[in-house]
Amino acid sequence: MINRLRQIASHYSLSPAAFADQVGVSRPVISHIFSERNKPSLEVIQKIGLAFPELDLTWLLYGDGQMLKTMAKEVERSDAKAQVPEKQIQEEISVEEKPLPEKTTIQSKAPENQALVDIPQKRVVKIVFFYADNTFQEFVPGSN
Repeated sequence: MINRLRQIASHYSLSPAAFADQVGVSRPVISHIFSERNKPSLEVIQKIGLAFPELDLTWLLYGDGQMLKTMAKEVERSDAKAQVPEKQIQEEISVEEKPLPEKTTIQSKAPENQALVDIPQKRVVKIVFFYADNTFQEFVPGSN
């Protein structure tokens, strides 16, 4: 796993110090991992996953597949295209390109005479952005 961590830093042209800053851990933590003094903790792996959402964590943990999710999907797509008839591919593409509704209205089921202070506040735990190139990015409030 340590070699894969070095490979990630190299892929993004980051020094060990810059890699530590990007991930959000102290520089000695990464220095000790890269020098093979310590193994990365679960917390460090989770922070790497948040800092680089395009990384395939299965690759990072086990060395299986491709480093980047987009690379793995490209390989899967090329394999799938070789096996799927062209007509079916066109149908799948047309399904994926349907536009989302512009506006969604959410109506409250609370009685009109109920005060707003009685409605419990909801806290945002995670926001996930999905992009057209089949990648995503997670945002967790308060985790910098």
